[in-house]
Amino acid sequence: MSSFGRSAFHLNVYKRLIINYIKVWHAFGYRVVTITTILDRRIEKKKWTKTRVYTLISLAVMLILVSYRFAFTGNKSTLKVDSERISIASVQKGDFQEYVPVDGIVSPGETIYLDIIQGGMVERVFVEDGTEVKKGDTLAKLSNTNLELEYINRETQMFDIMNNLQNSKATLDKNRIELQKQLMEVNYKIEVLKRRYDVNKELVKGGAISENEYAESKREYDYLMNQKKLTISAYALDSVFIATQMQTLNSGILRMRNNLSAIHKILDQLYITAPVSGQLSSLNATAGELKKPGDKMGQIDVQDYYKIRVNIDERYVAKVYAGQEAIVEYMGKNYELKVSRILPEVKEGTFVINLLFGRAVPEGIKRGQNLPVKVKFGGISEALMIPRGAFYQSSGGNWIYVLDDKQQKAVKRNIRIGRQNAEAYEVLEGLEEGEKVIVSTYKSFNDKDELILNTKK
Repeated sequence: MSSFGRSAFHLNVYKRLIINYIKVWHAFGYRVVTITTILDRRIEKKKWTKTRVYTLISLAVMLILVSYRFAFTGNKSTLKVDSERISIASVQKGDFQEYVPVDGIVSPGETIYLDIIQGGMVERVFVEDGTEVKKGDTLAKLSNTNLELEYINRETQMFDIMNNLQNSKATLDKNRIELQKQLMEVNYKIEVLKRRYDVNKELVKGGAISENEYAESKREYDYLMNQKKLTISAYALDSVFIATQMQTLNSGILRMRNNLSAIHKILDQLYITAPVSGQLSSLNATAGELKKPGDKMGQIDVQDYYKIRVNIDERYVAKVYAGQEAIVEYMGKNYELKVSRILPEVKEGTFVINLLFGRAVPEGIKRGQNLPVKVKFGGISEALMIPRGAFYQSSGGNWIYVLDDKQQKAVKRNIRIGRQNAEAYEVLEGLEEGEKVIVSTYKSFNDKDELILNTKK
């Protein structure tokens, strides 16, 4: 019932009491009148008697008590509780550090996944789960008939094209040699005709030969010189053409070889090898099983170092940062951790962080092991504190029941809570050092304003 409802209830009770008192007055001879009657007419006074005086005094005392109760306690709701069924704690000052306790899972420092690039049927498996492998070790072999046939066809095509290119190259070389031979023959003929032409030139001056004979030798010489020029021009053009053709042929051969090499690499991908050294923690492969491109075939754990993966409540997402300190407890000892990676995506009210060990790493930890972790927020400082308790779920930390000096009752009081850890809450407002508070659950108290504590003797 709300405070307003309780007040209305009390007013109705008091109203009924006053009506009953008026009826009593009427029994002693007084007239029952309304307020308007009192204002309009004068009430007839009766003769006083002891009985009437005592009655009036009793009524006055009762009215005073009722008024007092209504004024001072009428708006408060109370509840009697057994003191043995509640937990009481003291408000104290001390060193306080905020942290959140979480469970962490030990993981290898790095995990490499084996993905299928070229699909096929598992032909053979060479290793088993849990085996220590080295970089480059063959783990399994896939077979892909279509891919192998394609490689053979392309290899055959490339060899045919390369043969054609080699034949074309040989033809060009032969043409070039033929032109060189023609040029050599022209030069030889020119050399022979030049001697005869020079001799005839001197003989025609002395009249030893006729002009016609000299002119004939000159025409032959000039013809050979022009033929030489044409042969040189043809050789130059053919050389440029041959060079261009040879460059094109060589590029074609190189391209075909690269294509064949690429196909060969694709075939190599049918062999699943270890990309790093480590422990093969899982290998999902069985002889005869069909694998598609993109399927995960297994994983290799790099065990040079370990990390701890934890899930933290989303309300701390803005307070976590890289390099933040944490502590993990293992075999009775505490080991330092630091936040190495934050995955801020929130799923089901939590987000994930990875923690790396500091200088010391506990011996004997294993992959998948659960360890208690404390993620720290800030340093140690003095604060007013109360122990953690179930009261927080009922009040949300906005109020608490505070006991009086005699610890006979507890009154609801508003407070303000700041930081918290697994043991205590920091109190910012509403409490003083040394005060006693109830920290157990408030479920059965129904938000009463005041609790009366019953102590069993």
